[in-house]
Amino acid sequence: MDTIFLPAFLILGLLAGGLFASIVMRWVALLLASNAKLGGDFLGPPRRRTAWALPFVALLYPAPYIIFLVALLVVRQFHAATAPAWIWFLIGFAISVLFSGVRTASVMRRLRRKRTLPSQT
Repeated sequence: MDTIFLPAFLILGLLAGGLFASIVMRWVALLLASNAKLGGDFLGPPRRRTAWALPFVALLYPAPYIIFLVALLVVRQFHAATAPAWIWFLIGFAISVLFSGVRTASVMRRLRRKRTLPSQT
C-alpha cells in the first residue's frame, strides 16, 4: 500500500472511533436508565424500577458485541504482522475514543459540581 493513503486510514479510524464512542455511550445511558426508578412530574414520585428490561438492553443492543470485535481486532493486530494501514486506523480510532472519553468526563464533572454547589441567588 502506498504511504500517501495512510493518513486516509487515520481519518477513517477517527470516524469509526467517534461512531463507536457514541454507540457505547448510548448503551451505557440505556443501562443506567433501565435501572433507574420510574417517575417524574406527571408520573408521580419515583417508585418502580425497570430492572426487568436490563437483560434485554444489555444483550440485544449491539454495543457489547462491537466492543468484543474491537478488542479482538486490537489483539489480532498486536499478535500478527498486518499492514501498516491497520496501525494508522487503530491510532485514529484510539485518539477519537480517548477524546470522547475525556470530553464526557469533563462534562460529567461539571454537571456534578453544579449539582453539589449551592445556588447563588
